[in-house]
Amino acid sequence: MSVLSHFREVVANRFDPRAVDALSSFDGRPVIGFLDTGFPEELAIAAGYQPMLLTGDPTSGTGTADPYLDLSAPARVRHLTEAMVTGRYNSVDVLCVTGGDRWLANTHGFLEAYRQISATPDFGDVYYLERPRGTYREHREYNLRLQRDFRSYLEDRSGKVIDDGDLAAAIRLTNETRSLLREVTALRTGDEPRISGVDSHTITMASMLMPKKAFNSELRHFLAHEVPTASVVAKGTARVFASGSSLDHHRLHEIVESLPAVVVGEDTEFGARYAETPINESIDPMEAIADRYTFKAPEPWAFGMKRRIGMKVDAAVAARADVEVFLHLANDTSVGWDFPDQRNSLQEHGIPVIALADQDYVLDDAQAVSDKLADFFSQSKEEHNITKKVLA
Repeated sequence: MSVLSHFREVVANRFDPRAVDALSSFDGRPVIGFLDTGFPEELAIAAGYQPMLLTGDPTSGTGTADPYLDLSAPARVRHLTEAMVTGRYNSVDVLCVTGGDRWLANTHGFLEAYRQISATPDFGDVYYLERPRGTYREHREYNLRLQRDFRSYLEDRSGKVIDDGDLAAAIRLTNETRSLLREVTALRTGDEPRISGVDSHTITMASMLMPKKAFNSELRHFLAHEVPTASVVAKGTARVFASGSSLDHHRLHEIVESLPAVVVGEDTEFGARYAETPINESIDPMEAIADRYTFKAPEPWAFGMKRRIGMKVDAAVAARADVEVFLHLANDTSVGWDFPDQRNSLQEHGIPVIALADQDYVLDDAQAVSDKLADFFSQSKEEHNITKKVLA
């Protein structure tokens, strides 16, 4: 089996930790589930746990969870909660809910209340690791204190004292993962993209599911031996930058790339942004972790709008995008605030933007989305050609 095929299998089975274990052995390590990329995986790895991203299932409904959730809960949270309360993740030993995004943070209280009336979800523990909504120095000091508490919790529960040397080794491991993922990103930003957006997203998702050591080994092999030598797209294909709401599946990438288009970059949580901001290996490991998880690439709720939009626009320009597709999932208000200013700034750089507003998590009406994007890409290309003629 090729490396990419293996990664695809892992991602396809991500709703079943035992299946992922069978595909990429956890070597008997207990599983600690996490819900977003604010989770400090390094601490879990140093304590002997296997970190694993928990996601919703876009092929399932949300009928079990819906009666208990606020009507304004974002669709991703609804599908994630559904997966947990229907027992998809019962083999997870610990669930760590990190604060920050208020809807994901609220999952902690919901699950604790739900477990009073149901046998599911049957996690061993649900731990809440708070994060303040900001990046001031006092927020960083607060994060450091809470991450030290989390370290103590992991030591108590596992019976293993986390040695600073083990923590430093875990940091080197995740830094290697991020470095390799940035090499994957670079394969898309050249004149001739050598990997699709779907495959790049699959690789990034696999890195959050598999043991890092095994993942790194396989990805190194892929980069050395399995990357196509020629472009994976035809000449003239639209180069698309994806922005807006985060999706823990690649349906949007599939819809875009079913057209004459390729996703050359994205600024979303489960895309290229996961590989950004390595941890400083030259200072105390706890201090370095506090720095990284306070000041890493911008979360919608953590950074000021001007800085957030500036970084997103810089990423789209660096990817040499022809157009941007801005996805807005229903009720995902945090990213919606960014759209007008982000669109205006990108247009100043000659990058037209289309918004897919109030979309469902599963992108049910894929044909309507595809038709809308096809019209937009065609119109943008025509306008670009007219501009070139005028300038000539």
